Amino acid sequence: MGSIWHSGNSQHIADWCTLSHILHGVLIALIGRLALPKLGFNVLFAIAILTGIG
Repeated sequence: MGSIWHSGNSQHIADWCTLSHILHGVLIALIGRLALPKLGFNVLFAIAILTGIG
């Protein structure tokens, strides 16, 4: 087993994937806002989270 404190551990608070995840969430929310303008922020936020999980 490797050390959890090793620099290669992927469980960092902010790593190179963080920016990618944030950008994908913003893009999904913007596309949702353009495609379905009547949906509220809460619904678009939930869609962005669900697409990020899947």
